[in-house]
Amino acid sequence: MINSTEIVRIAKESKLIERERNFDVVAFVCGLLDFNDKGSLSTSKYTINNFRLNCYGKYATNSISDKSFHNQLRKPEFITFIERLLIRLSAYIGKDNPCTVHQELANLLSSLGIPDDVSVAGSIFFVRLSCRNHFDCNTVGRKRTQRGVQQENAGIKVHVAFSNLTGAISHVTITEGTGSERAQVRADEYAKGTLFTTDRGYIDYDGENDYSKRNQFHLIRYRDNIQGVITEAYDGITMAPIPKLIGESPSCELSSTVSAEYIEMMVVRKVEDYPVMVVRVRTPDGNSSYYGTNMSKDLVPAKALYLLYRDRWDH
Repeated sequence: MINSTEIVRIAKESKLIERERNFDVVAFVCGLLDFNDKGSLSTSKYTINNFRLNCYGKYATNSISDKSFHNQLRKPEFITFIERLLIRLSAYIGKDNPCTVHQELANLLSSLGIPDDVSVAGSIFFVRLSCRNHFDCNTVGRKRTQRGVQQENAGIKVHVAFSNLTGAISHVTITEGTGSERAQVRADEYAKGTLFTTDRGYIDYDGENDYSKRNQFHLIRYRDNIQGVITEAYDGITMAPIPKLIGESPSCELSSTVSAEYIEMMVVRKVEDYPVMVVRVRTPDGNSSYYGTNMSKDLVPAKALYLLYRDRWDH
């Protein structure tokens, strides 16, 4: 799928290797792919030293010390190398991804003037407390206690931007577990008209205005406590007005006379803000989920907006 020459080229472009050294980047990638591939290692054996032995015991001709190996992994250039390697690998995987033939979605977005639908999501990887002192990064969550000592969790977060049309990863960013997720969308690197489908953490209320100013679109799943005031409300299927919701909060308690499965609302937070469309969806358990966008309510019906968000998890 990817050969050793290309791995070395990516490593040099990332400035991970600038001259010949004993750190074998090809052996590293091979060792990473098959380390504990059969799940035979116990947690206590899942260490950097065993990972180094796997790399140099199977794939490399020369070995280096655990400390030297660890120092390579701590380099900022190593993070850049992993990010670029993941993007390159995804280019191969995307060739057979169902998204590459999802013509129905492509046609829908094209009719709206949207060149791409980019989903952004992240995953946190925690570090064992015994390795905590080797990592200068924090992550969210409660403090953990080991041998009577309480420490903050340590970990990294991998943020991935994925095109639902091409089936390829457009960018990858690796950060510590805490910090702003919003900077990892990198929306200013994308064309006008691009749709970004994310969770609340990647776009805040103030950031919604920035997408409108850049002539880009966002589609977000909100939390339950949505800010703003409803200025228009309709049944998302019949488009019958629901005047009793005007002036209320989007997440207000609904009376028994409001039975719509999908409620389409125009919401304003501040006078200077762009209005957003919020779709409230009644869930099977009787609660509600909320989705917001700056796309025109005349172009995207409420149910279509909900299904468009769900599409990011189907591919």
